[in-house]
Amino acid sequence: MKVPGEFKEPQNIVLMIKDQVIYEKAMLRSNAIYWKKACAEELEEFIRQNLFSTIPRPIEHKVVRCKWVFKTKLDENG
Repeated sequence: MKVPGEFKEPQNIVLMIKDQVIYEKAMLRSNAIYWKKACAEELEEFIRQNLFSTIPRPIEHKVVRCKWVFKTKLDENG
């Protein structure tokens, strides 16, 4: 039974974490060792799955760039 004005514990609490967006800033934080480990694991997985190959850079074409995105996962589902 709900009593008017009664405080009730929230069922779900959202934890807000401000993640660093760029590589340079992420690597300056106290938890940089974990970001470096995650980057190494990601690159190893790319190699394991043969997702890319290295070729000479064509002068007349633009190069597809990549960007690291740093997000803190709160559980196994992200």
